[in-house]
Amino acid sequence: MGSGDTQRLVVTYTEIPKCALYLLGLCVTNGGNFTFQTVLYKNGDIRFRYPVRSNPSNDADGSSATIGVQENTTNYDQYSYNFSSIDQPFDILYSYTPSISVSKTSCVVNDQVNGTTNPKRIPGSTIRYAIQVINSTYGTASNVFATDTVDSSAFDTSTIKYLQIQNGICNCTGVSSANNNGSGGSDDAENPVILDYGSLTGVVNGIPVQKCGYFEVDIK
Repeated sequence: MGSGDTQRLVVTYTEIPKCALYLLGLCVTNGGNFTFQTVLYKNGDIRFRYPVRSNPSNDADGSSATIGVQENTTNYDQYSYNFSSIDQPFDILYSYTPSISVSKTSCVVNDQVNGTTNPKRIPGSTIRYAIQVINSTYGTASNVFATDTVDSSAFDTSTIKYLQIQNGICNCTGVSSANNNGSGGSDDAENPVILDYGSLTGVVNGIPVQKCGYFEVDIK
């Protein structure tokens, strides 16, 4: 259902029988039939829906139910266990919050003595900073920014330039100087530096989504 970020899969369990009595592993007494839904959203949210229809006696209310979500043996949540705690109509929403990790590295791209051939960190040299952001979860992270305040006692902040965002893993010495910072980011010579990464979708085919932001500045 839906389109774009509102896409969702609705699974409806209609008239599912509840066993009231087991004997030798077999259900010998039917405890009634119940209807409920699970909604899976594109952003990773999960909703359990216990509706009231025209015949509420046929709608599940969570009585004697075990309800929860589990990703693995360490990341899980149990809402209830064999416990009647839901009043109809009732929804349980598990909202998936993306987890973003950030790391920062730097390299020398030029100095006034050696140029670009094996440059050194000496006065007047240009340093390129690389700030990696990684979304290792399955939900989309929107409006991702990184802010970095450049030390004005060590660097000439008026030389801040070449703010750019690239997909993938940081390659400090391999990337070319360019300007393509997001529209919400800062401009040349502005301090602190604000890098606008936009949105990071979640894990794709088991691989975390990564973007790298770069900027350059000269040592005093």
